Amino acid sequence: MRHILTAAITSLALAGPGLAETVSRVHGGDTYAAGEAVTQSLTATGDVFAAGSVITTSGSASGDIHAAGYDVNISAQTGGDLYAAGSSVNISAPVGEDVTAAGFSVRSTSTAPVAGNLRFFGRTLTIEGPVSGALTAFGGIVHLNAPVSGDAWIVAETVTYGPDARIDGTLLLSTGEGHAVPERVIPAARI
Repeated sequence: MRHILTAAITSLALAGPGLAETVSRVHGGDTYAAGEAVTQSLTATGDVFAAGSVITTSGSASGDIHAAGYDVNISAQTGGDLYAAGSSVNISAPVGEDVTAAGFSVRSTSTAPVAGNLRFFGRTLTIEGPVSGALTAFGGIVHLNAPVSGDAWIVAETVTYGPDARIDGTLLLSTGEGHAVPERVIPAARI
């Protein structure tokens, strides 16, 4: 999260007193963008830092992406890690390493496989993109509809499982009483 704060502060400093107009700059190989509505088609060779009310990315970034805003929509392929915070965070493109995202509503679509670990924090969490590493999900409602190759740690009031949900490692689960995990998701011996 330290990276997200750094990105937000740096991007806001670049924008100056008025954020109505998007300001974008490449500096030291990294891309910085800030404004009310930031829409970036990226061909970034370094890291990307974006802050604003609405963040929408497409294209690709070879390094990490750091995004903070009210509505954050990441459809840029990320070569490194992805850090995102907002009221609504939607990830719809592949991520080459880890994802850390927080918001009221956080979602990874089926077109957003994660090569590393996925960490989601928020009220409503939807995981539809495959996770090659471990899954950590702390939320009110968690919906898992993707394969997780590693371990999973889920803390939630409610957890639901779609037809594509599968956990290959172990599951550490903290939820309301009477919660049953379907055998097709994970055998009871690994919970």
